[in-house]
Amino acid sequence: MNKTFLVPGSFDPITKGHVAMIAYAATLCDTVVVGILQNQDKNNVFSPEERKNMAEAACAAAGLNNVRVVVSDGMTADLYRNVGACAMVRGLRNAADLAYEQTVLEYHRLHNPDLQTVFWVCPPALRDCSSTVVRNALTEGKMPYDVVPEAVLPFIKTKM
Repeated sequence: MNKTFLVPGSFDPITKGHVAMIAYAATLCDTVVVGILQNQDKNNVFSPEERKNMAEAACAAAGLNNVRVVVSDGMTADLYRNVGACAMVRGLRNAADLAYEQTVLEYHRLHNPDLQTVFWVCPPALRDCSSTVVRNALTEGKMPYDVVPEAVLPFIKTKM
């Protein structure tokens, strides 16, 4: 059976933490679909196409050959079904992430009981790694070398 996992997020931009989570997912299944989702509540720095290009570049540089990246403006559950996923992978960095993900899990259990979730616990070295850290660095005119994959740096430089 061909197993597909979905790794959804805004990835604005993709970070080393995201790539580590995608790499983990890639060891558990045949295909990983990275779903670049539109969140109307977020002020994204990068366009959906830029985020897709960054994710593709970062995954290729990491040698993740069983990963494909898609853009979706729909709901996570719809994308999950559309790509034929058997599980969704979500990352946990801290207690705040756990509380948020528990709420999301409860929502899906009620409204999308077929949607299965696998949690990836972030290693300590990547716990402070987030897209928010990158966006804050850019606002301060700093390059976030320690947070983003090298393949993403050329995209980041266009926003400075």
